[in-house]
Amino acid sequence: MHLNKEVSAAYFVHFRRTREPTVFSYHNPAPDLSTGQMAYAERAVRWTGSRLVSRFISRHVDRVLVASSPLKEYLVEQAGIPAERITRLPLPVDTDRFRPRPSGVAADNRERKILFVGRLDARKGVLRLVKAMSGVDADVRLTVVGRGPLRNELLRSIEENGLSARVTLRAGLTGNELLQEYLSSTAFVFPSSLETFGRVVAEAASCGLPVVLPDIPLYSDFHSGGFTIPFRLEEPKDLVDAVERVVSDPALRDRLGAKARTYAVENCSYPVFSSKLVDVYRGLAG
Repeated sequence: MHLNKEVSAAYFVHFRRTREPTVFSYHNPAPDLSTGQMAYAERAVRWTGSRLVSRFISRHVDRVLVASSPLKEYLVEQAGIPAERITRLPLPVDTDRFRPRPSGVAADNRERKILFVGRLDARKGVLRLVKAMSGVDADVRLTVVGRGPLRNELLRSIEENGLSARVTLRAGLTGNELLQEYLSSTAFVFPSSLETFGRVVAEAASCGLPVVLPDIPLYSDFHSGGFTIPFRLEEPKDLVDAVERVVSDPALRDRLGAKARTYAVENCSYPVFSSKLVDVYRGLAG
């Protein structure tokens, strides 16, 4: 039995009458793993979910799956779950579909373009990124792909900072449209302060893009892959400097892009994901 949500998992393990091997996927990082601000309601939900995992679910399931090493370390240190009962299993991406431009097909080097993909809310840090564009070279463009409650505030910020010609908001892209945004970009920037994993980071990496990413423990797996440019969330100029660095150095982009693709294939491809998941199931069933 494979369970995903904290409340339903707690209900199941409490009332079940049989003893099938049980796997729980932990997707809800605790508030104290975040370095950013969080709305009260979201903090309450995450705190409750974290406590359900640590105090109840973890005592009754046979294996806990987490998407990153920091989440595993948190559950070992804070929840007291034995490390051997936790398996790191990054979320998968389609590395056959999300892949770099074919050999010989060059990007448009006349335009330096960075990309953000994600929900438009405060936690994702997209407003921070838009404001940072005022300090980045005037020929650098930003495309923001996503929907969310922050859209109107983003539009105001773009207008107030004179960025209408440099920042584009696009909503609801799917399929080839989204893929083309990755392939037409110089780098991917993701200033979010709280993520379980950040699947869009893996998608960007799979397309061979270097990634500008906060220097926080939640992203240590990505940083260890060697394809990121870290920046400090508490230092606004750090984000500007990181963007300037990656868009101004083609050789650096090539090196980081190659490492990004290797990381995605070796850690996040569907064959790797399915093989590790089946191994978990077989280990419990055997």
